[in-house]
Amino acid sequence: MAVLNYRPGEGIMQPNNNTKLQPRLLALLISAWLSPAAMAQSAETASADNAKRLDDVVVTAQKRSQALEDVPIAITVVDRDTLEKERGRTLFDMQQLAPNFQLVKAGFNSITIRGVGGGGRSIGFDTRAGMYLDGVYLGQSPALNMPLFDIEQVEILRGPQGHLFGRNTVSGAVNVTTATPSPFFDAKLRAVYGNNDAFEGYGSVTGPISESVLGKIAASYETRDGYTRNVFNGDDLDNLDRFSTRGELSFLVSDKLTIDVYGDYSDSEEDTIIGEPITAFFDSPLPGGVLPDRHVDFNTTPFINAELYGGSVKVTYAMDSGDTLTAISGYRNTKQQRQNDTDYRAADIIRINFNDKFEQFSQELRIASSNEGRLRYVLGVFYLNEQADSDRRVTIGQDMSEYRNRERGGFWFAGFRHQLAFDLEPRRALHPRDQGHRIQPRWQPQRCVSHRDAR
Repeated sequence: MAVLNYRPGEGIMQPNNNTKLQPRLLALLISAWLSPAAMAQSAETASADNAKRLDDVVVTAQKRSQALEDVPIAITVVDRDTLEKERGRTLFDMQQLAPNFQLVKAGFNSITIRGVGGGGRSIGFDTRAGMYLDGVYLGQSPALNMPLFDIEQVEILRGPQGHLFGRNTVSGAVNVTTATPSPFFDAKLRAVYGNNDAFEGYGSVTGPISESVLGKIAASYETRDGYTRNVFNGDDLDNLDRFSTRGELSFLVSDKLTIDVYGDYSDSEEDTIIGEPITAFFDSPLPGGVLPDRHVDFNTTPFINAELYGGSVKVTYAMDSGDTLTAISGYRNTKQQRQNDTDYRAADIIRINFNDKFEQFSQELRIASSNEGRLRYVLGVFYLNEQADSDRRVTIGQDMSEYRNRERGGFWFAGFRHQLAFDLEPRRALHPRDQGHRIQPRWQPQRCVSHRDAR
């Protein structure tokens, strides 16, 4: 029998009458014989690891804690590690982490999911994609600037979610879950420094206060010099100064009853621009031509100052039947002051000043069945009361002539939420949905000036 022996450097197999297998060839044959089994074992291990990772991802997209793979919703989950690694500081940064998601900044903030979003600069307008913080609805666009620090995970649900989340979720919903207090003491401190004297500092402390009380407090501070030069006075615009804090107490009343008390506060100041003009009024050419990028010529300094705070009380009771009873009481308060040079020129033609105040109270009560069994359900009621006060002024020219448009309004809403799921066969389920709609007139004035996006 002729044995083929590979001689390095020759590139071909040569006959060898020696009937003894060379050690290298023997190892090669054994390796080839074992590779299919090794590859199959590796595939099984990888599959098991992937399944384990999916099982480890727990979401509350259906108002109950479930494994991600068991939720029949188009959903993207971004956890704390990913947010810290990718430096996801606000929802604006989430655009790089989630498909079909966009946060539009055009004088007001608006979430767009699958191309559907909207809203308006009026405090009475709502968006078509809702945002929720620990189950509490955040209805106003300034709240979308909330920093994403000390966050457990962010769930972006694509598609209508009105059957469980209610109003203003035509295109989807953003469900933000904060980190809960830990039964073990833990402290973290992180600082980041960058160009334009950018500084970010984050700190948190969590741990047990007593045998039945857990606590957590976290704070962040962000500051940055401006990077857009105003040639009118030499100031730098697009700066940032923001302080935020949040805390939570968890009362472990019993093995079945838990009460979570949560609160947060954020204050931010920005001299921010909407865009850089490329034409003057009535689309006429700018005197002297278009300025270079990151340069504007405004006689009025634009700014947005926002103060956001709120809190919630969540009561969770595990019933003997396996169902979970949940009650969430939430309060939110939003205050925003905004000024803009609406003529986008050095000439003193027109400027606007907005002073918006928004107050909201919500109450939700629901019962959710366990995840076991073929029949699963969620039943609940929801109440929402909103009060808005908007003082908006338009100043024309140097004579300080003033047109004042003052709006006041209120709104209350009550609804019934439900969900029923029945397994038709393994891995398939029937989910009938019911969604209510509220039609609200929308009005938005148009500016006779073109500009390029400031981003």
